[in-house]
Amino acid sequence: MDKQASYKDLKTVPTKDCREALTCIEDNMTDLICQPLNDDMFKYTRDRIFVRQGCLDRLKTASKNLQSKLPGAKLVIVYGYRHPKIQKKYFDNQCKRFKEFKKDLLEQVHKLIAVPEVAGHPTGGAVDVTIQLNDVNLDMGTEIADFSNPKILPTFSSSITETQKANRLLLRSIMMQAGFAPFNGEWWHFSYGDKEWAYYYLYPFAIYDQLNFTFDLE
Repeated sequence: MDKQASYKDLKTVPTKDCREALTCIEDNMTDLICQPLNDDMFKYTRDRIFVRQGCLDRLKTASKNLQSKLPGAKLVIVYGYRHPKIQKKYFDNQCKRFKEFKKDLLEQVHKLIAVPEVAGHPTGGAVDVTIQLNDVNLDMGTEIADFSNPKILPTFSSSITETQKANRLLLRSIMMQAGFAPFNGEWWHFSYGDKEWAYYYLYPFAIYDQLNFTFDLE
């Protein structure tokens, strides 16, 4: 079982942005499903999901990996790029729930929603993903971003069934084989190019910095 990176771990990881552009997943892939988790990003990206080009390339590989292991199955992407303002909103809301923590407030909240300065979604390198077969999502033990029962969110939770464990490990396997780093605190979260990725694979720096992006509809 892998260690889960803390806020303290990630804040020491430097970043040298490679200046890859954000790109719309739906415009470049037809063998997966894009279903925005909610409408919180509508102001910035409408109903589209964006990621960096390197992340997109690895999603294509992950999709092929999935087909080789579970023919007919598809990746379902519910979140990619998140505007920094939205990340801060989520983080601030969680801070209110954990206000009893004083000394370790940032670390406790980081387990559920990343501290904004080290978060991966605002870089365009992180995705929230699951697997669908025959129009039904595989049983992972919980829905994506359902925090009602925190003990079953970690990938290696001891409170899930063998089937749920196998499904999570399938997702983890195809994503890691494509070059993504897992976030073991949430079975659905994977990243490429951000601080989490650099820390997990012991790279000297992240290659994606956070972006202030708004999709131009004109």
